[in-house]
Amino acid sequence: MCGIVGYIGSKKVVPLILDGLRRLEYRGYDSAGIAVVGSDGKVHIRRAPGKLHNLEEVIRQKPGNDKALNAIGQIHLECGRPAMGRSFLERAVAANPTLGEAWNNLGGVESNAGNLDAALRNYRRAIELLPEAAYPLVNAGEIEARRRNGTAAAKLFQRAMELDPKDAEAPNQLGMLATREGRNADAKTWFEKAITLQRDHSGAINNLGVLYSQMGQANDAIAAFEYGIRAAPDDELLYMNLGRVYVKLGERAKARDVMLRLLERKPGSTAASKAIRELEGR
Repeated sequence: MCGIVGYIGSKKVVPLILDGLRRLEYRGYDSAGIAVVGSDGKVHIRRAPGKLHNLEEVIRQKPGNDKALNAIGQIHLECGRPAMGRSFLERAVAANPTLGEAWNNLGGVESNAGNLDAALRNYRRAIELLPEAAYPLVNAGEIEARRRNGTAAAKLFQRAMELDPKDAEAPNQLGMLATREGRNADAKTWFEKAITLQRDHSGAINNLGVLYSQMGQANDAIAAFEYGIRAAPDDELLYMNLGRVYVKLGERAKARDVMLRLLERKPGSTAASKAIRELEGR
């Protein structure tokens, strides 16, 4: 036996256990299994000889419940395997057509594939099944925004804020929508609201910095990006955009210093290395 992984809590347990088993693979093993207490109070056991992917296939063929299929689908999506993710999610909604989370995840698959109509259908199904959840509303709003349907997008974002006033993504999306429509003052207000709700929301911070830069307010843009780097130091885009502001100001040495800071934080950053070469004229 190479190891045992256990979990007690409210998070989705199947992805956690499979991830734990994956971390133990280096020890060597000849089989794997999982036991989970389902919502019905029963213990669901699945076993498979050989590698961990065999256990995943057993769970796929005989999941025990729809939520397990949804969870495994999410794992594949997070690991960059959209086809496998789609397969598990489709099985999840086939097993339980009322599983809103799986419909929402399928919306994400279609969105990433550029199938906006299919994505919107899936998100709207998730909205019907999860009437108290804000995130499918935000996701559907993003699709409407990509379809250049600003009025419908704004309504969805507003509904999301009504359901969850503490969620920062809806105001961030409203800010992006206002930016596209040239309403810079409104965009600034929405981005600031998002940052107030979530101080390390790197997307909203970056969007605010870009807005300042587009408005010609270089010092405000620099302040926004510097704040973002302190709040979310692993977000490469904040460093890159800060460097771009310095380049626009003609301060290439400061731009290079920013790229060096990024390399110090993330030594493998190809974007930073390329930028440094360009700034040094190599």
